[in-house]
Amino acid sequence: MVRFPQDVLTHIIAFIKPNPQSENCLDTIEVLMELCRLKGLASWGKKIDLIHRLLNAGLYARRPFWDTPANANFWGLTHACPRPMLTFREELHNAHSWLRTTDDVYANIHALRAESNSDKVLANRFLLEYWESISTAEKYHDQYVHEMNKIEENKTCCCQAAYKVYRLRYSRAFSLLNELRMWLAELS
Repeated sequence: MVRFPQDVLTHIIAFIKPNPQSENCLDTIEVLMELCRLKGLASWGKKIDLIHRLLNAGLYARRPFWDTPANANFWGLTHACPRPMLTFREELHNAHSWLRTTDDVYANIHALRAESNSDKVLANRFLLEYWESISTAEKYHDQYVHEMNKIEENKTCCCQAAYKVYRLRYSRAFSLLNELRMWLAELS
């Protein structure tokens, strides 16, 4: 058996081990604390501590499904967003998971709205349950668009035109929040 000196072994482990940066994590401290609670982990400390706990528990932080080289073409780039903006929220890791989540919400909205005598307390509880999750996803998406627009400002193309084309492409995925807003207005 080959024995490595301790300092060599430390460098090897440091190279293999992920070295996350808290500013690249889209998830807020509150979201990370909730994920830690759900996994039965300690839910206190700094953002970087929570990230390390989640990574050590086997969760992965990935780019959201909209951060792809194909979408970067709208901003005239050939690669995904240069600043990695990662999330632990699994429903945002791929488009199929996100659409499955939103389809479930749409189905519940339409079922509850179809009942003329639907219970307002039940409807409000349903809205609150999904409101934070969906509005957080939209905030993450807006941060991505903001980051891409900052990159685009250094180029000659018009970032507003790129954003409009891109938003049309993703209108189905992000129209749910508007539907929830309208329903909330109907209930009040």
